[in-house]
Amino acid sequence: MPLSEQEIRIAWQALTDEPPPDDALIGQMRQLPSLAALRQLVMQTHAFQVSLPRATAKVPLNAPPLSVECAADPAMARALLALVGAKWRALGVERPHWSVTGRDEFLPDRIADNRAAFDSSGQEDLATIRAILIRNGLSPDMFHHACDFGCGVGRVTIPLAAVFKRVTGCDVSAEHLRIAQSETNKHDIRFVLVEPPDFGMTEPFDFWFSHLVLQHNPPPIMAAILRRMFGLLAPGGVALFQIPTYIRGYAFDCASYLRAPPAEAIEVHVLPQQHVLALARDAGCDVLEIREDTAVWPPSEAVSNTMLFRKR
Repeated sequence: MPLSEQEIRIAWQALTDEPPPDDALIGQMRQLPSLAALRQLVMQTHAFQVSLPRATAKVPLNAPPLSVECAADPAMARALLALVGAKWRALGVERPHWSVTGRDEFLPDRIADNRAAFDSSGQEDLATIRAILIRNGLSPDMFHHACDFGCGVGRVTIPLAAVFKRVTGCDVSAEHLRIAQSETNKHDIRFVLVEPPDFGMTEPFDFWFSHLVLQHNPPPIMAAILRRMFGLLAPGGVALFQIPTYIRGYAFDCASYLRAPPAEAIEVHVLPQQHVLALARDAGCDVLEIREDTAVWPPSEAVSNTMLFRKR
C-alpha cells in the first residue's frame, strides 16, 4: 500500500525539523514500499544530516586498518582518471549544479527556484575559509593566487575572486567550466580543464582549496593530485582541503576497480591519513590543523578530515 501524504509529512518533520517537502517530492516518496524505506531515504538527505546533534557516534579509535592501493603506474592512472572524467562530464551536462553538492534542491528542474540558496552556499564556504585562516593567524590578503580545485560551476570560485587577488578554477568537466565562465563576467578568473599529467595545475599558487572533490577520485588519483599540488604550492603558501580518510569496510585495488568499475554516478573513496601526511611531509609542508568534518555521512561509518597545511 502506498504511503500516505500524512505519514510522509510527519516522518520528514520528525527527522529533519524542517517544513515538509514540496508536493512533487512527496509524490515520489509515496511510491516507496515501506516506512523503513522512507526513513532510510530521509536520513540520506542534506536536511537530515545538518539537523543531527554534534555528538553523533563516530568511528572508534580501535577501527581496523584498510587495504587501500594508493599508487598506480602511468597507464593505470590514465585509465582511472578516464573513468572519473567520463562520469563527471556526464554529470556536468545532466545535473551540473546538483553534482556540486548532491542536494536535490539544485537539480535542473529546481535550480531556478533555489539559485539564491546555491549561491549562498558558496558564500558560506568562503566564510568557513576565512574562519579557518584567521584561527591559524592567516588571512586571504596574505596570498596572491588562489586555486579552487574541482571548481564545478564556480560556486566557491566566484566568492573567492572577491577576496583573493587572482583565482584559478580547475575541473574535469568542460561543461562545468563553461557554466562557471558564463557566471564570471565581473571577475578575472582563469578556468582550466583537469587533464593528465598536471591535473590542470600548470603554475604555482599560494592558496589551494578543495571541498567535496578529492573523494570522488580513486586513491591513486587523490594521491597524484595532492603530490602535484604540494609540489606547486609556493613557499609560505597554504593548502586547505577536505578528504575522507576512513570508511568502514572500504578497500581498493586498481586492477579490481578497472575490471568492474562501480555503476554509481558519484563514488566516494578514501586516502588514509598517513598517506596524506607523508605527501605533505615529503613536499616540506607542515600541518597547521586537522579537523573531522561531516562531509561524508554517517560519522559512525566514515571519517572525513578538513586539513590545513603550510609550506615552509
